[in-house]
Amino acid sequence: MRTLTLATAGVLLLTGCARHASSALEEIRARGELRVVTLNLPTCYYLGAQGTEGLEYQLASRFAAQLGVRLTMYPVANEKAMQEALAQSRADIAAASLSDSSDWQRVASAAVAYANIPQLVVYQRSGTRPRDTLQLESARLAVRAGSPQERILEKLRSTMAPTLQWVQTAPSTADPVEDVDSGQADYAITDAREFSFAHHLYPNVLVGFALPDTRPVQWLVRKDAPALLESVDQFFGTLSRSGELAQLLAESSGDTRRFAYEESREFQGHVADRLPRYRTWFEEAAVQAGLDWRLLAGTG
Repeated sequence: MRTLTLATAGVLLLTGCARHASSALEEIRARGELRVVTLNLPTCYYLGAQGTEGLEYQLASRFAAQLGVRLTMYPVANEKAMQEALAQSRADIAAASLSDSSDWQRVASAAVAYANIPQLVVYQRSGTRPRDTLQLESARLAVRAGSPQERILEKLRSTMAPTLQWVQTAPSTADPVEDVDSGQADYAITDAREFSFAHHLYPNVLVGFALPDTRPVQWLVRKDAPALLESVDQFFGTLSRSGELAQLLAESSGDTRRFAYEESREFQGHVADRLPRYRTWFEEAAVQAGLDWRLLAGTG
């Protein structure tokens, strides 16, 4: 009798686990809505001339269509706010050119990486071009605080550049490339995709070289949703095999836009003359709205 009871309990436990495993995906289909939290950035999600744009928006739209549900995608201020949204089940997926880390692992499971982004060392046109990692050890190096780029530098310091040091810019609101442009830093570390959108703002900042390690980017799926995670992995696998993923990555890059050095210099002159009068207002409004202030300034 005791053996029978234990066996019955085991069956019930396995059945309960199976129900729990598929509940998140079933919940999404039942409510008819996929909830995706993101960041308001050119590389992810923004309101453009043609409406909502950005690589993450395009990907999330396709995934929601595959599930047969509508997409609700909304931006928040930073990664911490995204993590809170997943932890509180206000969002099913976080999608914002993210990389898995110990902070994310507390609230989410990482999907398969859909791209590996080169990490660029950039420098001022009038300065000395860096050509390898060892040159960074004696330079003023800027990196965004708490960013994936800072984690890459921490890894480099522990493996091949023990004296490597850097200056942290403020999280999310500051651009390390701007520090190089202004002369506050010799070099900065930036994503290749981010730089593809930013280099027309900083025509005097050039690429020195790419770091040895690329950065994997992936969606982060809420922790209690293994069936949803499996569905996401299958989605990206199909998208990759069809060639559509490579096409979307190419089309959503800032490199697809024409870059003219002289026009960019003229634009940069206007930025230098006019923007300082209004920048504080843009930054204050961006904090309240959870946006990148540069996007507000660009559409203002």
